[in-house]
Amino acid sequence: MSTLSTAAHNKPELVKDLLPTLLPLLYDQTVVKKELIRIVDSGPLSTLWMIVMDALVNPLEKSMTNKTKPDVVKQEVDHNEDMIHSVLHAINSLNWINELTTQFKAFMNHVRKSGSLADKYSIVHHESDTVGGGDTMDFN
Repeated sequence: MSTLSTAAHNKPELVKDLLPTLLPLLYDQTVVKKELIRIVDSGPLSTLWMIVMDALVNPLEKSMTNKTKPDVVKQEVDHNEDMIHSVLHAINSLNWINELTTQFKAFMNHVRKSGSLADKYSIVHHESDTVGGGDTMDFN
């Protein structure tokens, strides 16, 4: 999916003729999985809620803890830092959700309190407050 996205944005002529074949495959990946849905009682209304928080923890954690090899070029180091920055933005954006799972809350608390990640998260959190604002939860 990432390769298709990159090609479509940077070299659309490479994928243009393949779209009739690729799009059905892409759409097959967007099927709603019934086992990831639960009903959350929110007063007079019931809301469908995708339980994706636990499914997100492992990939996000893996992306954040990815270490580059000592002999890599600066471009790879920068790419890794950008990836970590993006993950921290995603975590910060999820702060507004009231129904976070215990595993995701623990993951967020770990990020917010663990050394250099805490410093980077603090910067990302401050950026979001100064750029767009928004309500966030306190997990202390």
